[in-house]
Amino acid sequence: LSSWSAESDVYKRQVTGVNKVGGISGYGTDIRNSYATGNIVGVNFVGGIVGDGWDIHNSYATGNVNSTGNHTGGLAGYVDGTVEDSYATGDVIGINKVGGFVGNADWTLINNSYSTGDVSGVSEVGGFIGFYKYNDTNAFWANSYWNNHSGNVPISVGNGTDYGIISINDNINYFYLSTNCLLYTSPSPRDGLLS
Repeated sequence: LSSWSAESDVYKRQVTGVNKVGGISGYGTDIRNSYATGNIVGVNFVGGIVGDGWDIHNSYATGNVNSTGNHTGGLAGYVDGTVEDSYATGDVIGINKVGGFVGNADWTLINNSYSTGDVSGVSEVGGFIGFYKYNDTNAFWANSYWNNHSGNVPISVGNGTDYGIISINDNINYFYLSTNCLLYTSPSPRDGLLS
């Protein structure tokens, strides 16, 4: 998908579904230069841009995302591959694997991205990512941040540790900044992105 948009004033309502629900696509790959502004409601695999997808570039979602199940994120409920130059600003509510940016990141490189909405859920809830695999040698994020204002979820990754997280307070907004946070290292062409 390339250069798609879905605005709430065009549809006059939110996007609602059951599984694999997103503002642009429920299930998709190679999403570029796209945005969605409407609220998204579903059960499992629910995201502001895509419910279940791979490779998202230069895209954003501003609507709130609400699910009654698993894999819920401001930009993507579940994502694989690369996500870069993207952001999500809506509030996110789910049950399990809930993140302000991505609910479940699998084999994912996230670069130059951010989320600013409130995040709430029951388990594996993170301000930026809800869940990632501990043994995933290709998952890492760099140059990305999330809003940790008062009352928001206090950790960046719901099932992990805040690797290299730096706190920034500008007295207006309170962010955690992820700077070249490599979760696990392995000989890989992706390693060069961290220098």
